[in-house]
Amino acid sequence: YILDRLGDYAYKCPSCCKAYKYPKNRNTHMKYECGQEPRFRCPVKACGYRGKRKAHLTSHITHRHRDLVGYI
Repeated sequence: YILDRLGDYAYKCPSCCKAYKYPKNRNTHMKYECGQEPRFRCPVKACGYRGKRKAHLTSHITHRHRDLVGYI
């Protein structure tokens, strides 16, 4: 089953072997995610959360720092 499913995801990242169905998605992964430090930091200094995607930071703030909702 896994081999059949991976056949649909022909575009593999050469660094981490993640596979994508479309080359655009693989290229975005390689440019912004693979081997990169997380770019988005929580504005609460004592928190220390860092994420690779803005949506993840927004979710973090929504769930952990309700008083900052709307900050980002």
